[in-house]
Amino acid sequence: MNKITYVFWMNEDIEYKWADLYNDVKDLFKALGYEVSHLGIVSDSFNSGKVVTVNRKEKEVIKKLIDGERPLSFTWLSIPKSYKNATSDCDLMCCIRGGAFFSLEIKSEDNSSYVEKLIISFVQKHFCCDSGEAFTVDRKESSLVYCATKDSVNLKEYACIKQYHGLSIAGA
Repeated sequence: MNKITYVFWMNEDIEYKWADLYNDVKDLFKALGYEVSHLGIVSDSFNSGKVVTVNRKEKEVIKKLIDGERPLSFTWLSIPKSYKNATSDCDLMCCIRGGAFFSLEIKSEDNSSYVEKLIISFVQKHFCCDSGEAFTVDRKESSLVYCATKDSVNLKEYACIKQYHGLSIAGA
């Protein structure tokens, strides 16, 4: 089974209102028919590298964001209760690496032109990106390595299905 990843590479690191961005990502999940169940965050206060449940950590995370903490990486996940591996078993995953990229992985059967339009609209609202692409990988593979390096050598089943250039960008 494959998943589709949309990735948009940022051409500059802008200052985000992380608390607003956090809520906007949750709204994007809802628009796609999912709820955020888990978070992965790397910042001054959160650096264990472990995925945590929204129920347990959301209030603390939002407080830190409101207080101005700036994550290096932030991942939102919708994971079924019976998961074994958070990244390969998730139904939907969104990752923002500050100044580097925005990515969203979705099950291939959930993808549509409507989904693509929602994602592009979200990206145009929040980020300065000059390029991006949609690609497929096997559900067991992590697309985040490709998103960070733009090198598909570590992916067995990478296939680019669409490239994005000349997007209207945030603040333009």
